[in-house]
Amino acid sequence: MPLLLACLLLFSTLCLGTAHAAEDIGPKALDAISALHKAGEYEQAAKATQALVAARTLALGAEDPETLRARMVLARITLGLGREQEADAQLRVLLPV
Repeated sequence: MPLLLACLLLFSTLCLGTAHAAEDIGPKALDAISALHKAGEYEQAAKATQALVAARTLALGAEDPETLRARMVLARITLGLGREQEADAQLRVLLPV
């Protein structure tokens, strides 16, 4: 998937509204984030994943499996960027669950 298409797909989906976006974006958003990551756009992948976590938290709740999955992806990406404290913070949110 071309990088621009991946970005457009993710952000256009997020703009549809948080409840609808959170239900609809699952595979599409993760595919877009994966495309960004594979293209070496690690910072953009992290920002997109942060937006995904925020949308899912708002629409579905912090303990919804889809929100938790997005948070795990964010932790993995931030760890890959060398931001251990940020990744640790994401993983600590998951511990009580």
